[in-house]
Amino acid sequence: RKVLSIMVGGQNNMGVVMKELIADPETTDAKKMPDYIQKVIKDLHSESEEIKQMKLEAESFDEKEFLSAELNSIGKKEFGVEITVYSESDSDIYDPKGKARHARPFKPAILIE
Repeated sequence: RKVLSIMVGGQNNMGVVMKELIADPETTDAKKMPDYIQKVIKDLHSESEEIKQMKLEAESFDEKEFLSAELNSIGKKEFGVEITVYSESDSDIYDPKGKARHARPFKPAILIE
């Protein structure tokens, strides 16, 4: 969310975004994951300003809740299967192929067995 707010504010340069993230005590750990930040910036570059603004304004959006509800419905109706959605903060994540490390906001990692 912080990267998104910086970019909606007009900053698109990786160096500037990283400096702002590191300067904020809540996001200072960003310096430990520059590759992840770079991917998030690249994702955001591919979106229109309108989409970025909508994402920024959707503060109460729970991505896990949305995906769980929608994917379970589709999975049961179309394929007769149950779909389980995990959040990065869940302690019981089932991820034998290590896909979770590739997930980013609005870009879920998907494992199909």
